[in-house]
Amino acid sequence: MLSGNKIQSLPESIFSLEILKVLDLSNNAITELPEALGKATTLVELRLNGNQLQQLPFSIGNLANLEILDAKQNKLISLPDDQMGYLSKLLKLNLD
Repeated sequence: MLSGNKIQSLPESIFSLEILKVLDLSNNAITELPEALGKATTLVELRLNGNQLQQLPFSIGNLANLEILDAKQNKLISLPDDQMGYLSKLLKLNLD
């Protein structure tokens, strides 16, 4: 679990882990996610709440197995609308 560690950025290599199912990056100081996020195709749950994100990367549409996306308490201005439709297994979306 990487939540609550004042992380500001992530190494792109973390998204290449082939067995990564849950990634909890909540309550850090992340301002931007790399496009490499789209390589984490095994992700089922992504928790980004409590960061400083203004947008989600375009590659989020590659996360076809994603069921939970929690991005509340950020500074989101917009979403990559044309990519969000590819999240066909998404059951819970929180952008509060």
